[in-house]
Amino acid sequence: MVVFFLIADFDFTCYLLKKVTVTDNAFSRLIHQKKGTMKYARVSSAKGHFSGFSKTAFILLMFVLASLNGVGLYWINRPGVAEFNAEANTQFSAKNYQEAINIYDRAIDLAPGLKELYRNRAMAYLAMGNYNKAIADFTKALDGNSGDSDSLQARAYAYLYSERYRQAIGDIDQLLQNQKENPYLYNLKSVAYAYNDQFPQALTDLNTALKLSSDPAFVFNRGVTYMKVLNFEGALEDFSTYIKQRPSESKGLMFRANTYLALKSYPQALADLESFLNANPPQEGIAQALYTKGLVLVKLNKKQEAITAFSEACAKPHPEACAMSDSLDK
Repeated sequence: MVVFFLIADFDFTCYLLKKVTVTDNAFSRLIHQKKGTMKYARVSSAKGHFSGFSKTAFILLMFVLASLNGVGLYWINRPGVAEFNAEANTQFSAKNYQEAINIYDRAIDLAPGLKELYRNRAMAYLAMGNYNKAIADFTKALDGNSGDSDSLQARAYAYLYSERYRQAIGDIDQLLQNQKENPYLYNLKSVAYAYNDQFPQALTDLNTALKLSSDPAFVFNRGVTYMKVLNFEGALEDFSTYIKQRPSESKGLMFRANTYLALKSYPQALADLESFLNANPPQEGIAQALYTKGLVLVKLNKKQEAITAFSEACAKPHPEACAMSDSLDK
């Protein structure tokens, strides 16, 4: 049997900023594609783990090998079941998800009562981005086995990625009944609320998470959420804290620059943008940073420098920057 234990440290970045005027849609697509980071928690029975994932680039799945008992032992002893399960797990670890599903299908035909097989097949569906089938299989794994926190948490992810936020929140609430001190679940729940534009509720859960842990991801997420509710002073404080916690990561500078821009603190915004561009940022963030730099330079009445910044952004490309460059050059 393969069991996974997954604790999320979601970073919802620009998805939450897609309606904030000081950012641009091109940069906000980074999180709309649901990129993020993951944290893991080991369990005492862990013997190893495998990783892999899908088109939503920021899931890694942790598998923990565990022993079987009860009805599972009855089914797994059927000829061929253990072999098919092991072969499917190998295919999963090699990221051959469809092949893994095909082999899990054969195992399930032989052992339809072995719920671990549904969980494992659901993981493969989740990795492929087939969320409806993943949800269906996780639900089968949970049928009569509501204590299976692994399947419950994985189903919450599937609900989240399929934009069924209320169902995701329901699963997380069920997990929290037995894990009231788990800050990562509160963070995950805040993401579901934020995706559903329920920002006050997201802030409540982020504040709870931060009482339990000072994880930088929680600080960053709260800063982004503060921006969504136009609490720029709160956002500025959180992004500044995040930069101190993770000085090697450039995104904090970009978000603080946007916050300074919203507060009309243009010299500070420009300084952060320069630092961001000098910090070897991800390629997809450069065009937006140059565009934002152009906006700041316009506010500082530095027309020629603004044209240069917009032109550089336009070459990345960045359509809005091209339009601004043409407008200022006339």
